[in-house]
Amino acid sequence: MTKHLRRGEKFGWFGGWSGMFFWVLAIAVIRLAQGFVIDANIGLCLFAAGMISVFVFVPWRYPTTRYWKLMIPGYLLFFLSILWTVWTFAGFGHPDLRWWMFVPVLSCLSPLFIIGGRRWE
Repeated sequence: MTKHLRRGEKFGWFGGWSGMFFWVLAIAVIRLAQGFVIDANIGLCLFAAGMISVFVFVPWRYPTTRYWKLMIPGYLLFFLSILWTVWTFAGFGHPDLRWWMFVPVLSCLSPLFIIGGRRWE
């Protein structure tokens, strides 16, 4: 299969993973505008690390590696970003915070099960 026929897959990889991190940038900018410089800088670093992982762990650079292995760094940064968001806004001891509020986030793991076993080649 020639390279130009897989543009959609490449766009999907970049679009999906980038979208998974742009909310972190938005929250970091909000925190910066609110004067929380340390919180904002942590968020900006998480965003930058997430975007770097999007470009470093692309499947066409590692054609024999299963997708789930390439997704792990992105998912780790994604869940770290969620923890950072909770910490920066409410803290983990907030009385209105419940564990079940995070259950919908688990749906983001579906690509691990749907395409995780595939390889680029």
